[in-house]
Amino acid sequence: MTESEGPSYIDYDTFLDPEFSPTAFANSLVIATNNPSDTPIDLSTPLSKVLFDVQEIDTHIHTLTTQSAIPFLTHTKDQADAGQRLVTEVEAQVANLTDGYQRLEKEVIDRYEEADQVRIAVERLWETVRIGRAVARCLTLGRQLETQMAEVTAGGVPSPGKREDHRAMVRASNTILTVRQLLSASGSNEEGQHLSKIDLITYLQNSVLTPSETSLRNRAQQIIREFS
Repeated sequence: MTESEGPSYIDYDTFLDPEFSPTAFANSLVIATNNPSDTPIDLSTPLSKVLFDVQEIDTHIHTLTTQSAIPFLTHTKDQADAGQRLVTEVEAQVANLTDGYQRLEKEVIDRYEEADQVRIAVERLWETVRIGRAVARCLTLGRQLETQMAEVTAGGVPSPGKREDHRAMVRASNTILTVRQLLSASGSNEEGQHLSKIDLITYLQNSVLTPSETSLRNRAQQIIREFS
């Protein structure tokens, strides 16, 4: 309180103490207004004192708000204006950030998405080319095997006075082994990874590779028996 507001008998420091206890304060008022031997205890006096103090504080608040209404209103207006200026500045910063993000999205994110789509397309094209090369190699080996099996068949009956030539069987066997190795390389990123899913390769196995392998095995077993 200032001197212009006049003295006050209310001990504000007691009420403003962080350790203030309403229970302890009420007990002290009862003890101060009663003798230990009083029966019954008088509660009206301490209650009147509390009500009087409350009324005094209420009057003091009313006086302060009345005398200082203009400073209070001015301070409130200043705070509101400061808040509005802060909001305006923050909105401007947010707008700048939004514009920056939109430019970044257009210049970087959108371009990255387009580049990522191109990357995916290139990866798929490369995978297609890789499968195409493997299929072409299998077909080439298949045609080579057919030619070699024709040589084996043609050389199966030797001419009079000429020994049977078994080199065609060896060449055909090597071709079969090469095809088998290619088809078995079906692990990730290996040459034959997707060949088992190609209908043309399945047809090659059933119509050329397996029959040729069976024919060579039978012919080899026959030669061994004849040799024995």
